[in-house]
Amino acid sequence: MVASRALGRARGFQRSALSAADARNGSAAADRYTRASAFGERAVGSRSERRADRFFGKRWELLLPEAAYARSDPDDAAGEISDDGRTTFPHDPAAGLHGPGPEFYDRLFAWAEKHDVFVISDIAYCDLSLEPSYRCQSFLEFDRTKKRTVEYHSFSKSYSMQGWRIGFVVGNADAIGRLAKIKANMDFGVFTAIQRGAIAALTGPQDYTREVAAIYRKRRDVFLAGVRGLGFELPAPKAGMYVWLPIPKGYSNSIDFTADLLDKTGVVVSPGSGFGTSGEGYVRIALCDTEERLAVAVKRMADAGISAAMAGA
Repeated sequence: MVASRALGRARGFQRSALSAADARNGSAAADRYTRASAFGERAVGSRSERRADRFFGKRWELLLPEAAYARSDPDDAAGEISDDGRTTFPHDPAAGLHGPGPEFYDRLFAWAEKHDVFVISDIAYCDLSLEPSYRCQSFLEFDRTKKRTVEYHSFSKSYSMQGWRIGFVVGNADAIGRLAKIKANMDFGVFTAIQRGAIAALTGPQDYTREVAAIYRKRRDVFLAGVRGLGFELPAPKAGMYVWLPIPKGYSNSIDFTADLLDKTGVVVSPGSGFGTSGEGYVRIALCDTEERLAVAVKRMADAGISAAMAGA
């Protein structure tokens, strides 16, 4: 079986805003546990989701991926934020399809200042640039005093430490201090050897991240060349380890296409609807297998008559 292995929790990048008053009261730290819910990455009815509902009165769906920036104006949310609410802006600069530039970040910071909200930045994919000319930006480049920003990073993507469950957060000292208090009462510390391994990764040579990005770039190019030959039109992501493939015109939803693709070819993909309603109409391909295996997956699709114009089952 050829499987396009989805690693599960693709947090990508997002920009979330939380009332600064709530942040000062400690709620900002809760975003450590709830930020994935903005992407639909949660079990419905799970304990973490119920916890998120207690912290936040409002969630916005993430917009994926083609229309992500067409509607990503901070001012659009101005009337939607309440004292106990959070708004999440569509964001995936790692993919860089429509990537917001400095102008967007300047507007976002001005908007956060105007409405007295915190910006929570998840920058897990910043080192996996697939184009030498593309650089993912940190929001702390725009909030240099760290007045209203905290930024999360994971070792899983930059250093291939999936499953080690370790990352770090930088930014506003008061918010991070409150996060530490909450974490100290909600979970346990990371095994010391893992912490030392993470320190070694951070302080050692950083050539590894460029080598990994080059591997993903080759895999991306192999996969895109194959599916474009099947009629699929899609831009090349500039960073990250995923490709969002639009479902064929004959299908009304991503789950049906995912099931048919598995039945007909043995190729496994992730239905976009699993990442929220705005992910519908796409499937997510993980570039986590070799170029050869990805080429086999595309060949199986071709042999089974899978194409952008095909009718649904």
